[in-house]
Formats: sequence, structure tokens, C-alpha cells
Amino acid sequence: MATAALVGLAACTTQPQRVRSGSGAPLSPITATMPRAEAAAGEAEATPPPPPRRPSEQPEPNHREPPETELNAFGDRVPVRFTLAPMLEAALEPAQRASAEARILAWMIQIDDRPLLVEYALLWIRVAPKNAAPTYRLVNLFRHPLDDDRDRREQWRLWRRSHAPPGVRSFAAPPTLRELDDFTGFTDWDYDASDGFDLVDGQVCAGAWRKSFGSAPGRAFPSPHAADRAAPP
Repeated sequence: MATAALVGLAACTTQPQRVRSGSGAPLSPITATMPRAEAAAGEAEATPPPPPRRPSEQPEPNHREPPETELNAFGDRVPVRFTLAPMLEAALEPAQRASAEARILAWMIQIDDRPLLVEYALLWIRVAPKNAAPTYRLVNLFRHPLDDDRDRREQWRLWRRSHAPPGVRSFAAPPTLRELDDFTGFTDWDYDASDGFDLVDGQVCAGAWRKSFGSAPGRAFPSPHAADRAAPP
């Protein structure tokens, strides 16, 4: 009789009671006796983390879009990235830059299908050292903003042609319009894109032109590629 009681007690202690869910389906003993927090943690550990998000791809820049521009001291529209300091590095000796006054007479940007993007600037410069008479320069500059060499993208260079002087000419007096026309003709400056290129943007800077030559410019870039916006009178 005692033996039978012990066997019955062992059966009661080794066989956990099955619990039914609200729907009536039996639950396993482990699930029924596991605390809810531990069960949730186990499910979280079993769920793999989501894959990392890839950074959104930036669209390719459209180099045929006109550049960002601003009005300079003469009221002329010029690209924001056309600053005078690097232009003077290409046009003048270091000792001349401190006493130099520079004006952008015109600028142009053109591109072909490669794409080769070329920026141009036509400058009027006055150099006035303390103990010498002032001298003047006309300068034709260019650069390649898409150059593979990062340092050369910002570097302006003088126009050059084989067996010809570089694109700078000096004058003892302020150059005249005739001298400007002779200089631009010699250095292949034009007020439109070259053959095989499309004009991205360009401007004849009327304010600087009037200041330098005493009259309004008689040249302009074609529309609608480049807006001819005159400086305020």
C-alpha cells in the first residue's frame, strides 16, 4: 500500500500538467511555464537582423547645366567658382600680384561628347607698383574642371599655340578696343563654342567692359545658350 502511494506521488511530480490556451489547444509544458519576457527574448534572438541599408546613389552631375553665378562688384554675372586669385597666379609673377587690379571682361564654358569641359576667362589687368608706372595686360585663360588630376582642375593656364607667344599681352597704357580685338583674334578667343562643342554658358561682362574701355560691349554670346544680361547703368 505504501509502495503504491509512493509510485502515485512520483507520477504526480514528474508529469507536469498540460495547460490549454484560450482556443482550447494544449500548450507544451515548456511554453506554459516559461515567463513571457524570456519567451520574447528567445524569439528576438532567433530572428536574424535586417540587412544594412545601402546608401542612396547620388545622381551623376549634369555638366551641361549652367553653373551657379553671382553678381560681382561691377554688377556682372560670373560663375561663383571663377575667383580672381588663381587666375592671377597664371597671368602674373608673384611680385606683381599684390599691386594688381583684375577685371573679367568675358567668360565662357563649353563641353563636347567625351565629355571634355573647358572654362575660359578673358581678363583686363592693371599692375601698379609703388615706384614705377602702371602697366596693363590682356589675358586669355582656360582650365579643365574634369581633369583626372584633382590639382589641375582648379588651375588656370594661359592660352597657347605651337610657335606662338602665350595668351598674355602687355601694354604701357590702357589697351583700346582695337588692341583687344587684335589680341582676341590672335589667341582664338570667340564669343561662341568651338567646332564640336556646345556652349554651356557665357557672358560678356558689360560693367567691367565699360570701366575698361568707356563704352558698352559690342559683342555677346548667342541665346538661348547664354543669357546676355547687361550690368545696371
